[in-house]
Amino acid sequence: MTKTVDGSPLKARLEQDRLEMLYSAIQQQMDQRWDRTTCLDLGCNQGFFAFAVAKSGCRQVVGIDHDQDCIADAEQLRKLYDLPNLSFRLVDLMKINEKEFDKFDIVLMMGLLSSIENPIAGLRKAAALTKRMLLIETEVLSNQTEISQQPQERFKGAFGLIEAPENSGGFSLLPSTESLIWLLKQTGFHRVDVIPPPADACEELKSGNRVFIAAYI
Repeated sequence: MTKTVDGSPLKARLEQDRLEMLYSAIQQQMDQRWDRTTCLDLGCNQGFFAFAVAKSGCRQVVGIDHDQDCIADAEQLRKLYDLPNLSFRLVDLMKINEKEFDKFDIVLMMGLLSSIENPIAGLRKAAALTKRMLLIETEVLSNQTEISQQPQERFKGAFGLIEAPENSGGFSLLPSTESLIWLLKQTGFHRVDVIPPPADACEELKSGNRVFIAAYI
């Protein structure tokens, strides 16, 4: 899951690049109407992106995470910054009951997808909570496999098996950009855009090892 700035220049740079791309995607779609916009941050950790959106004037921002310590830290920071439009809830995305939540204009999955054991189920959960736009920033499978180079009509993309010690199973399936785009379209998003990184972005984003995707209902 996305962590707050830990003192590493590379980590801090990635977070700032993510934030710049997030604002770019939101402003293009929402026309800066923050006072009418609601946002849900899935796997919010200590709330880096939730705080940023709330400070921008978003009408309602909710951050959820399954880690009790992260939610406790985020709530302490929320009280410190006195943001009445921001709240945090201790919820596991994979166990969420969509009926307990309203749909949100914007749903964020910042660095979350690669830590979920079943990313396809995670995307379906996110889609069910999205009213207008889902923003995903994630590590992706960037190398071409032999099967991906075969002329198979049914082949839509690839997944790689990676270690993910932060989840209960200890592993996750990492999608390629192509498979992620295809899956989003299958889960109800009519348009999926890959947001280009800033010109001076960190190498992870420029190389294509990480992507930022905006999907629209």
